[in-house]
Amino acid sequence: QNLTQAQQYFQQGREYHLGEGGRKVDLEKALRSYLQALRVDPRFYEAHVNAGKVYYKRKDYRRAKGHFSDAIKSARSRGDISPEAEARISYDLGGCYYKEGSMAEAEKWFRGAVGQDPSLLEGHYNLITCCIRLSQIT
Repeated sequence: QNLTQAQQYFQQGREYHLGEGGRKVDLEKALRSYLQALRVDPRFYEAHVNAGKVYYKRKDYRRAKGHFSDAIKSARSRGDISPEAEARISYDLGGCYYKEGSMAEAEKWFRGAVGQDPSLLEGHYNLITCCIRLSQIT
């Protein structure tokens, strides 16, 4: 299979991210590879998603949100994202807002996620949790 340069960087990032292909998990190397893929192809939404996941794991929610948002924009502009995949990214974005304590914004993203993919059980759970926390705040 003939991979583009961006796909090669992405694949390398995945291997470091998940410990595949005989590589040890190394989130720094994974992130570097995803960012290289994005330098080559800024609309490579899968690289945005995975970079966002690395930033999320590092608790850098601001950068994670940026990549998840860019992933949705890029995927929509390419026109090749399934409702389930977009729901998953929306869920991840909601998770960032939740971790930051922005319950109203998190609720919006979780609600959007379950609207696109009603089978996303963790989305329902987090939406309910947000609503409960919001009712306790207001």
